[in-house]
Amino acid sequence: MALDFALVSAIIVFAVNQLKGAFGRVLQEVQIALDLLTKERVQLEERIQERTEELETKTAQLRSSTTVARIVAEIQSIGELMEAATKLTIRAIWLLSRWVIPVG
Repeated sequence: MALDFALVSAIIVFAVNQLKGAFGRVLQEVQIALDLLTKERVQLEERIQERTEELETKTAQLRSSTTVARIVAEIQSIGELMEAATKLTIRAIWLLSRWVIPVG
């Protein structure tokens, strides 16, 4: 009877140790997966920020082009057209320079 108890105890201790080892390996795998997901999230946020900046630049360019096109379409005189085009070009260059070369 004592031998049976000792054998059962040894089997239980062995099983608990095996379970502990398996649990440790699973925990390591979960940590690796979590680290990978964190890294991927950071990379995705960086890509989103870059794309947002690109879209903001393109939006500013399109707004400038639309403004110029609308004003040019309304002008009837060639002299007025040249003067307006010059002013709008200078304004567009100034606006775009603020997007390309941020200050501060």
